[in-house]
Amino acid sequence: MKIELKNIKHMESLSEETNCYTASLHVDGKKIGEVSNHGHGGPDMFHGDQAAYDEANSWIKANEPPLDSEYGDFQLKWKGVRKVEEAHIAVARKKLPGAKILNDLPFDEALALYIANG
Repeated sequence: MKIELKNIKHMESLSEETNCYTASLHVDGKKIGEVSNHGHGGPDMFHGDQAAYDEANSWIKANEPPLDSEYGDFQLKWKGVRKVEEAHIAVARKKLPGAKILNDLPFDEALALYIANG
């Protein structure tokens, strides 16, 4: 499967925490939608053929090694949540089986992991 970004427009002056950009996403030569990021630290967004995007994403997970990131492997966030409850930890456990969840560890152990990896 050939996955490409085309027509990339990077807006350096709008990039704050992440790169601000827009691009068209193509799979096997066919445009399936647009990807973008507002540059404020949020995730990339996709607008277009969701089924084609999901298929390409599944192919990547099955055929490509995970990418190393300076930001760590994964972080879950819930808007408007002031305190992480057991229900949030249960969602994290389900999405990331085997992951070490800092909120679920003794403080000293969580702090050591955060310092070592954060």
